[in-house]
Amino acid sequence: MDNGPNNKGLPFTIWMLSIPIFIDMLLSFSMFFIDSFFLSQISTTAAAAVGTVIPIFVIFVLLFMMIAQGGANVAGHYLGAKQFEGAKQTYTGTFLINSLLGLVVCVALLAFAPTLVTLFGMTNEAEFFAGEYLRYISIALFLLALKSAMSAVCMSQGKTQYNLYSGIIVNVLNIGLNSLFLFGLDMGLYGIILATIISQAVTCLYYLYVVIKRMNHQYEFGKVLQKFGEVTRPILAIGVPAAIQPISAEAGMFVLSLFAVAIGEDAMAARVFVMNLLTVCICWSSAMSVGNQIMVSHLYGAKQYQLIGEKVDEHVKFSMAGSLVAAAILFIAGDVLLGVFTSDQAIISTGLMLLSFGLVIEPLRSHAMMVSYSLKATGDARFPAMVGVIVTWLVAIPLGYFLSIKLGIGVAGLWVALLIDEIFRAGINNGRWLSGKWQETEAMHLQPQEA
Repeated sequence: MDNGPNNKGLPFTIWMLSIPIFIDMLLSFSMFFIDSFFLSQISTTAAAAVGTVIPIFVIFVLLFMMIAQGGANVAGHYLGAKQFEGAKQTYTGTFLINSLLGLVVCVALLAFAPTLVTLFGMTNEAEFFAGEYLRYISIALFLLALKSAMSAVCMSQGKTQYNLYSGIIVNVLNIGLNSLFLFGLDMGLYGIILATIISQAVTCLYYLYVVIKRMNHQYEFGKVLQKFGEVTRPILAIGVPAAIQPISAEAGMFVLSLFAVAIGEDAMAARVFVMNLLTVCICWSSAMSVGNQIMVSHLYGAKQYQLIGEKVDEHVKFSMAGSLVAAAILFIAGDVLLGVFTSDQAIISTGLMLLSFGLVIEPLRSHAMMVSYSLKATGDARFPAMVGVIVTWLVAIPLGYFLSIKLGIGVAGLWVALLIDEIFRAGINNGRWLSGKWQETEAMHLQPQEA
């Protein structure tokens, strides 16, 4: 592994970390693409209805992922400071937090998902598909909470190849089981849900094997439970604010999806299909941000602040360039790609228009995300969280409503609001980063842990 002078002893580069994470995220989030494809074989209404409630699913996935990343950041600080016992206890604390959160979310959705779906104002058929999917997919959410906690062990130590293998496993299983349950056994919507649950369960077993056998980590539940608050406090100090930002953004997307429903079924379908395609760009930005975050957390623990600044500047450029290339490819191939979901030319035309906005939105999103994750990695998690909430609810949502509903621009108005949202978010977070205040952050005080 690269231990050259540019990395000052770090056993990994941004590419060694981010490329496996990108492929893993692409494969994992393609679950939505795959489910949309199989649902579209049932009906366009089923695909559009489930796609509209996907933001609720994603909100909880992001909660589990951000708590896990908070744990990975804290563990990275300990590893950078050569305090290995602290890292071990952090892994266990992260697993306990996510297990509890996952159980609560699962029980709540099993009980209240159909009621929640009524807020969307869909037709009876669409409401049925959305309600049943959200209710039973909650079991997969619990499994995703466990998987995220275990993946933090691999990510914090730079062993992101295991995340890649996980993505391959979950997708091969999901596609195979979807085909069997839908086309072979004619199980309809429930077959698609069951395929997702089984594939996530197998992936959890895979991670359990990797963590225990390959990473030689043993969860110390008894020891950590005795000082649960002490171990989990720094995880939550980073993880909770870190979760607020993307959850707020997804909640905002949820509200924007309601506006799309109000505009009409064609607008709702076009928005869902385009968001599925833009997952490629979002996964790239996320992967680069997470890879950068791992590096920054190690360097921050080792107090190499100048090198952090140099690396973040370099990584922002790589991330934005990759997002622009991906958005351009999606736009050029948009006719063909949208044709996978629908043959309706009105929906395809609207989708192409939305993809053109992506040429500007996605590089800006990449910049904002990279800087935000860098701030989180140093412990300065509250500032980007505050910015995310304020910009989403005071800029994107009011502006989206005004343009799309009041002025009658339609779904294009929602995308203009998203563009302005990313401009504000990128500019404010970048100002915070350039101010250097993150160097003064005292998010946690690393103390030697008892063995």
